[in-house]
Amino acid sequence: MLTYSYACTSTITWGASHYYRHLVGLEPRAPSTTTQPPINILWLSRAKYDAWSQNHDEWTTWKEWRHVDNEDELLNRFRSGLTDYCAEQGCIFQDGQDGLADWHVGSEKNQSRIIRFHTIDPSVHAIENQLYLVGHSTVLVSPHSGALGLGLFLPPGYGHIIELQVPATVGWHHYDILATEMGMRYDMIPVRRTVDVEKVWKKVKQ
Repeated sequence: MLTYSYACTSTITWGASHYYRHLVGLEPRAPSTTTQPPINILWLSRAKYDAWSQNHDEWTTWKEWRHVDNEDELLNRFRSGLTDYCAEQGCIFQDGQDGLADWHVGSEKNQSRIIRFHTIDPSVHAIENQLYLVGHSTVLVSPHSGALGLGLFLPPGYGHIIELQVPATVGWHHYDILATEMGMRYDMIPVRRTVDVEKVWKKVKQ
């Protein structure tokens, strides 16, 4: 069970998150005596946006620094790792590629806990889909990107942001501060264009 420190939370940021979540139909995460919420892990991809930029003369050094060369390898490791983890721990792994209609649905208290994984590229998904997925996610994983601002829609007090930080963004604390003010967990992993897959998987597994 993860524990969080609320010592540096901001009632303004926390309240703003609840307010904006309410505007888009996301209810506060409340304890239940009959069901347990899923653990939903969401990867924010830049692959399609980067491909578009390269094909339309919009490619810049700044974009190149944050591009993940081995993203497919990383996502495959997430899926295989979660499959193995659930086989060992008795949870149920569901791949978002197989359908997302039940992304928000948990399991009964007397049943195995559900762990899901999915990936989206915010540049090609409707904002409604982005907010639905992020709003019902537990863990948000992404390279440093403006899309991590979607973390505002994670459940305050429960969410977890894992940021892959390239050398060019060392010392930038945008999403660390956001997570702290919302009472969420934040982890930063130093990376380069070719990501250490096992290092990132280890942090997600934790």
